[in-house]
Amino acid sequence: NTVFLAICLFIHTGASIPRHRDITVRLGDKVKMECKVEGHPPPRVTWVCNAKGVPMPTITWISPTNRVITPALDKYQVLDDGTLVVQKVQRFDGGNYTCMSRSNAGQDHKVIKLEVLVTSPMINGIRGTANTIKVAAVQDQRKLVDCVAKGTPTPRIMWVLPGNVILPAPYYSNRMTVHQNGTLEIRSAKRTDSGQLACIARNEGGEVKLVVNLDVKEAVENPQIRGSKPDSLSLTVGNTMILNFYYPLLNDLHFTSNN
Repeated sequence: NTVFLAICLFIHTGASIPRHRDITVRLGDKVKMECKVEGHPPPRVTWVCNAKGVPMPTITWISPTNRVITPALDKYQVLDDGTLVVQKVQRFDGGNYTCMSRSNAGQDHKVIKLEVLVTSPMINGIRGTANTIKVAAVQDQRKLVDCVAKGTPTPRIMWVLPGNVILPAPYYSNRMTVHQNGTLEIRSAKRTDSGQLACIARNEGGEVKLVVNLDVKEAVENPQIRGSKPDSLSLTVGNTMILNFYYPLLNDLHFTSNN
């Protein structure tokens, strides 16, 4: 007689995750952090977050602010494959995120460093938190004063006029407008507009100020000579010639002749 013995061999392989990597994301964006694991039996995927990258003893989500993360929170989402989704990233979301996987054969983890990109504002390409410029304008004429601010995230801009009058961007009125890009438009400048103005740009990276010393001057009319129509005279060599004209600014008078 022949006896057959069937032996089933189950091999448990430990969980394995690719090594860590860094992610840079802009403020307000959505970020996905993958946790692809392999093993038999399939390991359970859990996430632990700590600003210093220290694994936490629980199999839950914990934010850098030590808040327990659950899928019920609108900010976070854990997909079926273990991918962590963070909605509308803020500065406090930056730090080290640790993905931990466990199976009967062991466990593995990886650390992902999340860096939130924030740059402080800069006005008109000028570096520094406070700068001062002089701007001249002509009475009753249109004047544009630039305040183009760049930064990440996009800075919020406002103008502060004499008397602590605040005009946010954008702002529209009959005589003054603050455009979306921060440019101040004065449609008909008045002498009373003279003084110190300030353009302020802010974002999560800081605040910068551009102080504008505005000087509105009276309009100067072009000089005109009465009877400026060209005249022709016949002259005799050796005789005296007298030219009659009226011009109020004698200190700024010039003669020209064509032979």
